[in-house]
Amino acid sequence: MLDKELQEAVSLLIDRGILKRDVLLTTAGFVRANSSDTPSFESSNGSEPPAPPVTRERAKRGGTRGPRKKFEITESELQARYQTDSAKNIAEEYGVSVATVNNRLQQFGIKKEGRAVAKKKKKSQKAAQG
Repeated sequence: MLDKELQEAVSLLIDRGILKRDVLLTTAGFVRANSSDTPSFESSNGSEPPAPPVTRERAKRGGTRGPRKKFEITESELQARYQTDSAKNIAEEYGVSVATVNNRLQQFGIKKEGRAVAKKKKKSQKAAQG
């Protein structure tokens, strides 16, 4: 079936977490079920091969996209909340990602009050100091 070198390589990739055993077996089963006399993946009409089925593991880790959640919040409400709470806590409460909250903060131009904005040092200043 597989030569020893290839078998060891596949085992190493599975052990290191680069390949997942169950995904590899599912893919092999899919190929086996859809194989014909020719090893080509192209169908008779020349179109792309069908997508592999969604496995439970892939669905659990977010491989399928569910419906997007709405982040409906007014500028004044977000302004008030962000002064007392973190973007992470706001995101968890609304069921959206931190990136979504940060995007809305940037869209509204909201910044935390009392935070000093650090200025980036120029390369020439860093060279002079170091």
